Amino acid sequence: MAAKYCSKFNLLFLVLFLIVILQDSCDGEKKKSEPKKKKEKSSKIGKNVMDYSEADMHKLLDQWDENDEDIDEDDRYDDFDPRKPASPGPAFDPTQFKDDPMALMKLAKKGKVLMMFATVAGSPSKKDTEQITARWQSSLFNAQIQVERYMLQ
Repeated sequence: MAAKYCSKFNLLFLVLFLIVILQDSCDGEKKKSEPKKKKEKSSKIGKNVMDYSEADMHKLLDQWDENDEDIDEDDRYDDFDPRKPASPGPAFDPTQFKDDPMALMKLAKKGKVLMMFATVAGSPSKKDTEQITARWQSSLFNAQIQVERYMLQ
């Protein structure tokens, strides 16, 4: 009698073992096929970095900076970035400047690049003139004014 139950137990164990193995093999095929789909999907989305254009790089930078709250709006773009919005100029009313044309010139040049010429008093040598102008340039730079100097003969 015990042998009869033992053979039934062995048969039941064998059937359960085969069922578990077949389930794992079927699930294994599904698991193996899913990563391939993800891999194919990611390769379709991706683009070689060497093929990015300047516009693509700007779009990518905008996406990165989109949720960054630490950046001020004034500091978001470089000075020469074409995406930087133009700052509005000062309000202009020409009737204010009927009698004073110099005030009109001051307002017209406000916030724009200006070329200015200076003459060093006395008759310093070229080396002395370069030292004086270098000192003026560094002083203006410390005052947040960008200056380029060129020596004229």
